Amino acid sequence: MSEREFKLLQMLTHGLTSAEMGSRINRSVKGVDAGRAWLSTRLDAHSAADLTRLAVEFFKTRNPHTASVQALATLRPRSPVSALRSPLSVMRDA
Repeated sequence: MSEREFKLLQMLTHGLTSAEMGSRINRSVKGVDAGRAWLSTRLDAHSAADLTRLAVEFFKTRNPHTASVQALATLRPRSPVSALRSPLSVMRDA
């Protein structure tokens, strides 16, 4: 999981909208929505509420300043599509 995806997950716990998240990480709303969709697929979250619940569960047991990207991978098993490149990494490379 990239740092940007990790930050998106952190911002989900604060209840920010896609527009607010985008302005904080300098991405469009469409880019943020693509990142959220990718996180949902990667973490096997079946809805926005499920993704938010996973994020809250993860960060309530860890200090958000010291939580690691690698620790997040322990929440759910990776789906087979996790080998694909994230839409956010594609945007970053462009």
